[in-house]
Amino acid sequence: MGIFGGRREAQRSASDVRVTLADPHAEGDVKQAAYIGLDSAGLSLLIYGPGDIHSLFAFLRSAAPAFRSVELASDSPYLGKFPGREEIMWLALEGPAGSAVTVHCFPSCDTEFTTMQITMPLGGPRAALPAPWEFGIGTVNAHVPARFADIFGVAEPVPLGILPGLNHLPVPTPAPAALPDAIERDLLADGWDQQQPGGAVFGVNIPVGSESRSVVFGPWSQAYGLVTSIGESADGTLPPIPHLDTGRYALELFDDEVMLVRPLPLPPALSYNMIREAAIEIAGYAESLGGSTSTAPPSPSTTIPVPVPPTASVPFTEPATRPARARPAPGTTMAKGANVSLTAKVPGLSAVSVGLGWDPRPNAGAEFDLDASAIATGPDGKVIADEYFVFFNNLRSPDGCIEHTGDNRTGDAVGDDETIDIDLAKVPATITKIVFVVSIYDATPRGQSFGQVPDAFIRVIDRATGTELTRYDLTSNASTETAMVFGELYRRGTEWKFRAIGQGYDSGLEGIARDYGINA
Repeated sequence: MGIFGGRREAQRSASDVRVTLADPHAEGDVKQAAYIGLDSAGLSLLIYGPGDIHSLFAFLRSAAPAFRSVELASDSPYLGKFPGREEIMWLALEGPAGSAVTVHCFPSCDTEFTTMQITMPLGGPRAALPAPWEFGIGTVNAHVPARFADIFGVAEPVPLGILPGLNHLPVPTPAPAALPDAIERDLLADGWDQQQPGGAVFGVNIPVGSESRSVVFGPWSQAYGLVTSIGESADGTLPPIPHLDTGRYALELFDDEVMLVRPLPLPPALSYNMIREAAIEIAGYAESLGGSTSTAPPSPSTTIPVPVPPTASVPFTEPATRPARARPAPGTTMAKGANVSLTAKVPGLSAVSVGLGWDPRPNAGAEFDLDASAIATGPDGKVIADEYFVFFNNLRSPDGCIEHTGDNRTGDAVGDDETIDIDLAKVPATITKIVFVVSIYDATPRGQSFGQVPDAFIRVIDRATGTELTRYDLTSNASTETAMVFGELYRRGTEWKFRAIGQGYDSGLEGIARDYGINA
């Protein structure tokens, strides 16, 4: 027994208990389409288990030939089909109980195709479906295995474009969650001006020295954000700002006006205090860049429209915050679920450093101690040996292919807070993926979660040149999660790729260790 207890053995179905799924009554929703498929198709092929959808689909592409060539079945980014097989539809689902892929075979489907391309590789007598995945059959009236029903009941469909190998497919751009009434009331009570009747866009003038700066809060990039103008573009392009804190801010061009943007998370992680403190911060930071300090509002844009100037000034008090961290200039910034080929960027790439960083929100209570870890897994998605769980108590894998450079207990580092070096040339063939995790030490007694860590990132650097190859800036609603899988480095033949994950765990590092079979 180690610090987390014994290894959790993968649970396989020991019986053929079957149930009838309850109708979710989600008319017009993709989940209702999944239920209709299970209810009306004569046969549904089900692959499911307690792991994540990326691992499941990566295995399906390697084992079942049908999944190597897929396309959208309709305009929906959630419904897939196989070329020339209009009578077969499939979906992917993920939730707190696990993940599933459902293949619905309607009456006229080509049974030889499904048998040879899906059923035999995954459920036949010679199939080698690894733990924790199971293969099952659904029949008419949504009659399915009980374990699948448990997963389906709390799962939601995922866009196919986020799955491994399908990043060419479109991914929906959802509207941000509605702004809670309490936040809207606090904004109005503290003097923010509502820019549109009933809208979620608010403006305020913030004192900066002897003048004031207009700051606007509203929907931005599928979440929320604050913007302020820092001047006009002379040539219609964004100006270079060498020392821009890219870990905290972004630049956008709206009608030839250069806007400084401070992304904010979605509710419930978003709070009025967070908005207020970030507004003070962006106003001061914009001034430090040398931008104008006019009370005129930013120009209108399709992202955050600002039709009238704010009329009230808020008696803000500057909070005690640490100076903005200096971030290296970014390479390719990734969206959640996206992947990128590192060896396509750098042929012959032999060694990388994975930098992880975070800035706990000011005034969040007790000091945060976040820890980075790496887990090397095999084709079954489990750690190949406990010694390949590299963390603060085990800084090096046995062969030296993975090495943690040391524990940072404060998060005050400039640039990366913790770094893990990977010698790709030394990685044995038994390792197919290296997963990168950040966890909050002693989170439960301190009442801490990733909802209090709004600025977190992971980036991959070519160790030979120091060039940043890619990064993922994590924007999370993780109000209860105490550990987070940031991303993963994985092998496809001779190619090394990186995927942005952003999956939270409210069971902490212990929960992640159990899922990856670690007996730490």
